Amino acid sequence: MVDLLLRAEHDRNIIVGRPWVTLIIDIYSRVILGYYISMFPPSLISVQQSLGMAALPKKMGYFVSDLDYVEYPYYGLPQIVLMDNAKEFRSLTLRAAMSKYNVKPEYRKPYKKHMGGHIERLIGTFMTTAVHFLPGTTYSNPQQRGDYNSEKLSSLTFSEFVTWFAGQVMIYHGTVHSALKKSPKDAWNEYFISKGTTPQLITNPKQFFIDFMPELQRPVHNSGIHVNGNRYHSQGINQVQGRGKITIKFDPYNLEQIWAKVGDNYVQVPKITGEHDFINYESYRCNRKFNKSAPPGTITDPDALRQVLKNNDLVKNSRKRTRAASVMNNADEARRQHNRAIKSGLPKSHFPDSIENPQATAHRNVNFSLPPTLYDLTD
Repeated sequence: MVDLLLRAEHDRNIIVGRPWVTLIIDIYSRVILGYYISMFPPSLISVQQSLGMAALPKKMGYFVSDLDYVEYPYYGLPQIVLMDNAKEFRSLTLRAAMSKYNVKPEYRKPYKKHMGGHIERLIGTFMTTAVHFLPGTTYSNPQQRGDYNSEKLSSLTFSEFVTWFAGQVMIYHGTVHSALKKSPKDAWNEYFISKGTTPQLITNPKQFFIDFMPELQRPVHNSGIHVNGNRYHSQGINQVQGRGKITIKFDPYNLEQIWAKVGDNYVQVPKITGEHDFINYESYRCNRKFNKSAPPGTITDPDALRQVLKNNDLVKNSRKRTRAASVMNNADEARRQHNRAIKSGLPKSHFPDSIENPQATAHRNVNFSLPPTLYDLTD
């Protein structure tokens, strides 16, 4: 976990947390061969992408994002990968892909953290010499942070940090290493110049790319395949439509297409519609978690909101005028009835003060000191 707080892309007033970085290094030259950055804890995706990026040349367009302006000539399929015992490293999917390309996994012994000293020191160096100078750093512990307000001073978004990290990796490769007494770039170049060779290329990079992509199981509907908020379709998947779930592969750096397994082969399926415009899987995940969409009917436009207030005032005033008109109409009707009663000689019943009510007169002549008269209910 990186010692840095990041802000939301859609609203910089919101703190979304600290990012995670997964690294794979060449232990001889200390070159960072591959990495993956996410706002979510390490997973099979981050390990696959790091290893895939490490094995293939960066300019081939596989496993790479935001590296167009950065020199990154390092690649090579490792013979042995030393890892700790986290569940993402022991995934059967990962081990099967590594076995296919003769990459041997070697796991750190329990409680032997010193066996991963090279990568631990690299991460520590990145934090203390680079990340701790960024606005919003959390430092390594509360004692180092002191009174520094990380939340108030944070500035970078996730996409900005990804771009910064790519540049920082280039700076690291050109900086003299304390143990090597030379830069990782020089150590890498000197080794291959002395051997008169270059790292071995993978024969079929596209197949390797597919083997190390994230894998899902999805059904094929009439409308296509729904993955990560997008809908994908092509004629190549018609034969497996309605036959249960099939294996789907997707590129976290490019959601414009997926690969669907039809028989023994993978068919490339393009996106036809989408619920969002994100081409990057991590940006899509961040938006889905931190930018909760407003429920249907929520007014987000300030002009529309002002118009709602105007409409409410219009209705309120309309009700007032209608009630006033109703009161006036009732008064007019009462006057008309009174005038008609006077002209016809009828009792003015709608004006109680002017009525000579016989029952009221009878009630005034009752002697309440006498016992009441009982009546038979059968009468």
